[in-house]
Amino acid sequence: MSSYIAAFDIGTGAGKCAIFNEKGETIGVKYEEWSYKPCPWGAKGGLVFDSDDFFVRLCGQSRVLIEETGIRPRDIIAAAASSQRQGMVFIDTGGRELYSAPCVDLRGEAMLGEILPHAEDIKNITGIIPHGMFGLPRLLWFKKHAPEVLQNTHRLLMLSDWLVWRLTGNAISEPSVAGSSQLFDTPSRRWSSEIAARFDLPQDIFPPVISASTPGGKLTKEAARSSGLPQDIPVFSTGGDTQAALAGMGVLSPGILCAVAGSTTPVMLTVDRPLNLEHAETDCHVTEHLWCLEANVKFSGLSLRWTRDRIPPKSSGNPFAEMSAIAAAVPIGAGGVSAYLGSEIAGELPGEKLGGFIFPVPWNIDEVTTAQLYRAAFESTIYPVRANAEYLLEQTGIHAETFLVCGGQTKSELYVQGLADVLNKTIMVSGTTETTALGAALSAAVGTGLYTGYDHAAKNMVHGAREYKPIQENVEAYDRAYRRWRSLRSALRNIKEVT
Repeated sequence: MSSYIAAFDIGTGAGKCAIFNEKGETIGVKYEEWSYKPCPWGAKGGLVFDSDDFFVRLCGQSRVLIEETGIRPRDIIAAAASSQRQGMVFIDTGGRELYSAPCVDLRGEAMLGEILPHAEDIKNITGIIPHGMFGLPRLLWFKKHAPEVLQNTHRLLMLSDWLVWRLTGNAISEPSVAGSSQLFDTPSRRWSSEIAARFDLPQDIFPPVISASTPGGKLTKEAARSSGLPQDIPVFSTGGDTQAALAGMGVLSPGILCAVAGSTTPVMLTVDRPLNLEHAETDCHVTEHLWCLEANVKFSGLSLRWTRDRIPPKSSGNPFAEMSAIAAAVPIGAGGVSAYLGSEIAGELPGEKLGGFIFPVPWNIDEVTTAQLYRAAFESTIYPVRANAEYLLEQTGIHAETFLVCGGQTKSELYVQGLADVLNKTIMVSGTTETTALGAALSAAVGTGLYTGYDHAAKNMVHGAREYKPIQENVEAYDRAYRRWRSLRSALRNIKEVT
């Protein structure tokens, strides 16, 4: 008789529920895109979501999955929640959501002036370089512009914690997602009383911190009725989607280089102690003995989406697959076309952030093709991965022969073989398209005692990785193209705009 785990993944652009058996096999997945609304308090860049609507959708996904797969609800032994990082919810004393916002709520940009003088101390404590999308500047925005909201807040929950609260009634938090708030002491894995005191923020709103493999509570009768899941099963907050994805790839020991290639591409290096690199962030992993150094490429999959929307392929079926196939027919280097579409490189000197496509001139309208533009766009998501990986390895002195990767971009053979060639490393691509949800299920499998620990769980649940080895002639061609791309990027950043 099989045992099953229902794993929820609260993504930026969509929510999903996946059900796995004890072997890590995907029994079924339900996925639904969602969107956000402008902030009701008039914050510039502020976005919120309807928490009741999101909860109903997620519960509906699990209920339909159970019906469609035909599994017996009593065989589901646990539920797990992972989520986009930086998103958060404020709960009042009556158990109502006062503020529910995704990671892309940028109201905090207006408060960076108050934070930047403390940037070094904030980075030392939280591991995070100040930015308007994090919780600290958001709380400062509420303190200044809507103080009644902050005054009425009883608990601050990150999004995976929020779903656990909805399902169990218990308010807890988990380190890998709490760390994305910039209100968390990442080396010590606890909420930072020092940050709260320095900015005169309430300290009683932060919930108890538990590990990803510790149950946050039991599923209530009401939540069981809504979700179709069995009452009283344990529910786990299994952390940030990036760290959950690492667990879903079996990245559970120090010294492993990896990336989650999605809308953005965080390049991660696991370490056994919290290191503080100037141009990288330090995150808690889901396992208590590991941390992750992160150098995020930022716009990667998003830049391909931008290219798709401005230069749409003819097919109405799978536009990204068509773009990849068209681009693959063009030689490495895209015939001299280079794309700069918003990626970031750790340790790069400051400069103007100009972008677009660059190609040799003179030219006529027929000489630069759509295929070259597609190829340049794909390569622009690969080159910064190399740059960020090299930064992490050089700064730590760690040697990593293999690179593990998951995420939507790995559906492109051009992308994954290109990574192997650009990095000159063997690439291991996740064996499932639901890597984050699988990582969430992994934590729940450990927490229920189904397996004795993360290594035991990964051995039984993580399978089927695809291997890509570098092709030597491609390595040399990509190295030339990469160095040209970096040189042009440097020149672009040195251009001074006339004001």
